[in-house]
Amino acid sequence: MKKLILSIALLAITTINYAQTKATTENGKQVILNDDGTWKEVEKTESTPPTPGTITINKETDDMTGKASYSPSERLMCATPDQTLGFAVDPYIKVKNNKLSISDLIITMVGLGSCNEKNTLIVLFDNEEKITLTSWNKFNCKGTAYFSLLSKTHLNKLKTLTIKKIRLTNGKGFKSYTSELEYKNYFIDLFKATETAEI
Repeated sequence: MKKLILSIALLAITTINYAQTKATTENGKQVILNDDGTWKEVEKTESTPPTPGTITINKETDDMTGKASYSPSERLMCATPDQTLGFAVDPYIKVKNNKLSISDLIITMVGLGSCNEKNTLIVLFDNEEKITLTSWNKFNCKGTAYFSLLSKTHLNKLKTLTIKKIRLTNGKGFKSYTSELEYKNYFIDLFKATETAEI
């Protein structure tokens, strides 16, 4: 009994220490994502949940260094309804020439194998054009992959075209997940938000 109480207490303390991120699933549900990979659906309140087109850019400044970091108010979720298979897309936003820009996409996987390398991300647009990206990070078992958006062609397509589907394939175990998006304008809205955000 003492072990059970101690385990519950440790779990509660550990859970409190994890940071949380608010995200929207591909079907529009609001969820809270924890750093430990767990999530929970946000309970509906009287307020209206964010709708497509309402992405904002959050700025956080480190008190010790004075350095600022930027993140979108919404995360793109590409996963099954129970969140046991799929991935989340987080853009890496940085300041370049006194403007915010998106240089990379950070993908966090679940159910696709935690060890990965040479992953492939395919974005299919509604007009049937597509872009294919290969992750640049080395082998890791953290379930995270990094994709560069250095091509102006890729950036222009993400800024202007609505997305039909996104597929991520783990280059290590070749497991993949394809998500048909309801929030087809995610990247269009994201790039607009970076253009209008204050630095």
